[in-house]
Amino acid sequence: MIVKTDTEKAIMLWGLSKLRNRIETFGHQYGWKHIDNYTERLDKDGQVVWRVSDWEFVDNMYISIYNDHEFGFNGDTLRRLNKMRKKYQMKGLSSMRNRILYIFLFISVLYFSGHIIYYFLSHGYHSLGY
Repeated sequence: MIVKTDTEKAIMLWGLSKLRNRIETFGHQYGWKHIDNYTERLDKDGQVVWRVSDWEFVDNMYISIYNDHEFGFNGDTLRRLNKMRKKYQMKGLSSMRNRILYIFLFISVLYFSGHIIYYFLSHGYHSLGY
């Protein structure tokens, strides 16, 4: 599969940018040594002599698509990118966002219910139309 239209290009660049930022955030949080290698080449002693990290692969793919170079990829590449997205997901951030959302909703409910109670107390029960 090759990215051909501007829409396909924009979608791929958006997804790759999000993944690249996610890997960077993971690296800052847990250390860059915990980022896996996309590709490794070993010598006969088993030592790594060449490697491309997950971040480097995503960045190279982003740059190639951005600069309109033909970057061919298949379903295996997309599956691997999806596994990277799941692997570098920051678990604490989503739960923190949910807590902030629940706190905001709780305060909003208290605020508006207080206004409703104040309205009924100040205008009397007859304001309901009974």
